[in-house]
Amino acid sequence: GIKRLQITAALSPFVPKPHTPFQWEAQISLEEMRRRVGLLLHAIKQEKRIKMRWHEPEMSLLEGVFSRGDRRLAPVVESAYRKGAIFSSWMDNFSLEPWYAALEEQGLTVKDFTRERTREEALPWDHLHSGLSREFFMRERERALKEKTTADCRYTTCHLCGACDTKAGPSLLAPAVPGGYANRLNLPQRDQEAHTANLDEYGRVIVKSAPEGGAPTAKNLPPALAEHLTAKTVHLRFWYSRSGAAVYLSQLELQDIFDRAMRRARLPLSFSQGFHPLPLVSFGRALPVGVASDCEWFSIYLGEKRPQQATLDAMNQGLPAGIRLLSVEDIPLKIKGTDAPRETYTIEPLMSADKTAAFYTAWERVRASQSIPWSRETKKGIRELDARTFFTDILINPEHGCTLSLDWTSRYVSPVALCITALAAVGFDAALPEFILTKRSQQE
Repeated sequence: GIKRLQITAALSPFVPKPHTPFQWEAQISLEEMRRRVGLLLHAIKQEKRIKMRWHEPEMSLLEGVFSRGDRRLAPVVESAYRKGAIFSSWMDNFSLEPWYAALEEQGLTVKDFTRERTREEALPWDHLHSGLSREFFMRERERALKEKTTADCRYTTCHLCGACDTKAGPSLLAPAVPGGYANRLNLPQRDQEAHTANLDEYGRVIVKSAPEGGAPTAKNLPPALAEHLTAKTVHLRFWYSRSGAAVYLSQLELQDIFDRAMRRARLPLSFSQGFHPLPLVSFGRALPVGVASDCEWFSIYLGEKRPQQATLDAMNQGLPAGIRLLSVEDIPLKIKGTDAPRETYTIEPLMSADKTAAFYTAWERVRASQSIPWSRETKKGIRELDARTFFTDILINPEHGCTLSLDWTSRYVSPVALCITALAAVGFDAALPEFILTKRSQQE
């Protein structure tokens, strides 16, 4: 009922972007952003059912600088980084001061990039073509200033933006796309409208009851994909390594990298069904950021068989430095990849000579320990563990680091947190990047 109604409103200061009708507009100042956010917060202060979220004005200001920046910002980024501007997308670590100082070093100011642009001046992104003409952007800008809307051309008339082939001229994208783009009406009505009649008052799908002896039916079932997109002919497992700067990539970033590499290699990927089909790709256990590995894996389904070595070579061509596919193997179609219950890691110090000697002494103490109490904070509260039970073997070699055999049969924990906890328990404080942790093998 109305008593339980809660509304969350999101607010974000406007940032003009390239290749839009507002690419010439000035961005409002930091002080004006703060004033407007404060004005809205004050207006809803007494409304207990409304919760306001907003993008911080300081971050919006920096976004505006880089949205319409040019090559002059390259030394600014490096200088700001050296002044401590890291994790700038996290508000608790964000500060404009190093950015202001870095801009000043290069003889620049924020207003050099957030200012209004004249219609005649060359823009830093003019050499990049999105398929939309300058004239179209100008017309759309004038319509926006007059508070007029522009209908979706997929369902209405063509607006002569330049992206499609029309009687007025060929597509501006035609040189990059064989055959060009045909301007056509995709659907006689908006695709969303076809389903609204099958939703209840809460937006849920209405499924008709099954006739006797039949199956349930619903009018707004997801569209069926072409057979070649859902065929699962081959199941491949790739083994890869990550090293160097690539160890600082998150699991989501790795997935994006491999997704792009598979597309560049033109692999005939198999897709899931439903309203949001996705490639059938499975990854092994996510490795903590900062940890290297010689034996990571992911598996994919393909709609048709391809030569394995050619597939491996094509994929490697699209991967960045530090990520390398090592091998590929066929696995049964119905077998799902699983992570090994035991793994081997090496840990090598990056410390002064004195601290390195203490590092190896600390591992000797860990090996000699019978128990290492460990209180971990989890979503379900504090968990009490014995960190020592995860180490099945510790081999110490001062020339090549320590080899750690870890057992995950009871549960998996971060190997980084495990090593830091074990060392701290014997009186030695260390954290990344004071050591290198590398996963060497999986033990079945």
